[in-house]
Amino acid sequence: MTTQKNQGERLLASRIDEIARETPERVWVSMPRDDNDLSKGFLDVTFRQFSNAINHAAHWLDLVLGSPTSDFEGFAYIGPPDARVAIIAVATVNQEESSKLSAQVLQLGQVEGFVGPPLLLKALCQDPVSLELVRNLDFINWGGAPLEKAIGDLLKDYVRMSPAFGTTEAGPYLTLLCEDPDDWQYYRFRDDALWQQIFMVYPELQKYHTKDLFRKHPKKDGLWIYSGRTDDVFILAGGSIVGAAVLEELIAKQPLVHTALVGGNGRERPFLLVELNRSNSAAVEDSDTTVSTFWPAVEAANETCYDYVKILKELVIVADPSKPFSRSGKETVLR
Repeated sequence: MTTQKNQGERLLASRIDEIARETPERVWVSMPRDDNDLSKGFLDVTFRQFSNAINHAAHWLDLVLGSPTSDFEGFAYIGPPDARVAIIAVATVNQEESSKLSAQVLQLGQVEGFVGPPLLLKALCQDPVSLELVRNLDFINWGGAPLEKAIGDLLKDYVRMSPAFGTTEAGPYLTLLCEDPDDWQYYRFRDDALWQQIFMVYPELQKYHTKDLFRKHPKKDGLWIYSGRTDDVFILAGGSIVGAAVLEELIAKQPLVHTALVGGNGRERPFLLVELNRSNSAAVEDSDTTVSTFWPAVEAANETCYDYVKILKELVIVADPSKPFSRSGKETVLR
């Protein structure tokens, strides 16, 4: 059996083999028998089958690619984003669903919890039937962007909630569940981890800055709420990562614009704040006309984005000339 002493010291594949030996019929994943008709039920895949598939995949990789020549040798996988991804991934050491399909999974599958983007969770909670299904879950974890407070407050008294946190470089970070349901937005980081995976990726570093910002709980020690990033990157509610600097540079090329500031962390769409050149500040009295004047520059910036990241005209605000943007000593805008 697993003990606390050796937790965090084992390979994932070893842990899967251990579960397969101890409880071989334990369900690893349930897959629809028919992707187009979920009413036909689901097919359970056990940990024994999962472990066997991993072993077969590892053997096949050795035959095709040969034995690895270094600890971190990589290769590309191109294929369906289904259970095969997990099998291949483990053998070698993101997906968006509609709320309707997700509701069917909750209703027809033996689902214990939700792990996914906050935008999908929000969509489920906007339907009374789906909301009730979500409230009957054992746990909810979301990541990639903050969850709107109104949505979390609909769920906190019914199901255990905890935000997930991780980085591309280091993977997920270990967090603990907050005891008070009212603290569902807060992270409670572990301070007893045996190792920190980022230093396995960058062994030459002694310190690693994720550039994420957190605020302390006003009354409770050890609880932190996510509040953005130090750089110009932000994450929309659907998990899309937006680099504001490129958009801002394109928009600021318009002579009327002194500074463009793009934001939207945790929102469904990005917004644009525009500070006009002082010589044109009087134009703010007619905001609609002003926006129309520099709108071609916004459209040019939008051409570099996917449709769901484009700036909408109704989300453009022209700053009041009497309230200029706050800036550092280097004239950098303080976000």
